[in-house]
Amino acid sequence: MINSNTFPILATKRLSLRQLKTTDGQAVFKIRSNEIVYKYIAK
Repeated sequence: MINSNTFPILATKRLSLRQLKTTDGQAVFKIRSNEIVYKYIAK
């Protein structure tokens, strides 16, 4: 059974995916402000 109250952390040698935190704001802004990244973000 999957516990839907927690967000899983998925990790590989090169990448770690986790739930966003309020302290991630500046990093998210920097990534989303990149023109190359922006063209791949769904609008």
